[in-house]
Amino acid sequence: GLGVHRAEATTKFMFQEQWVKDMDLENWSQRSGGCVVEDGVGRMIGLIMSSDQPMTIIAIGPMDNIATALKREPKIAEKARFVSMLGSINKGYFGLPKAMPEFNVAMNPSAVREVLSAPWKENLIAPLDACATLAFVGEVWNQA
Repeated sequence: GLGVHRAEATTKFMFQEQWVKDMDLENWSQRSGGCVVEDGVGRMIGLIMSSDQPMTIIAIGPMDNIATALKREPKIAEKARFVSMLGSINKGYFGLPKAMPEFNVAMNPSAVREVLSAPWKENLIAPLDACATLAFVGEVWNQA
């Protein structure tokens, strides 16, 4: 689904723009059998609230959508586990031996504070120290 719009968003940090700018979402929907949800935050809230089982949110980007979802329906935290890639403790990007501002936090620190203060069933954070050294490789990751 489509997430919230960031008024201050800049193309400087929108790395995916080049490969999605000419994407025809209607054509994609027909080819893939998927659908485009205009209110992705609302869809996420609906899925979490309607589930009989706890759901897991895996957040690998800035927290704008998650913070918006919590504002719209705070009870999602009670029904979900939250796993995120946030922050830097002892290592920075590319394994540099110092902590540094991490993109997902730097883009919206207030959203991160809101999200991390929610009463999740479980809250797991993978900082740059761990996840910056991971690489997805293999055939499944190379598929277009």
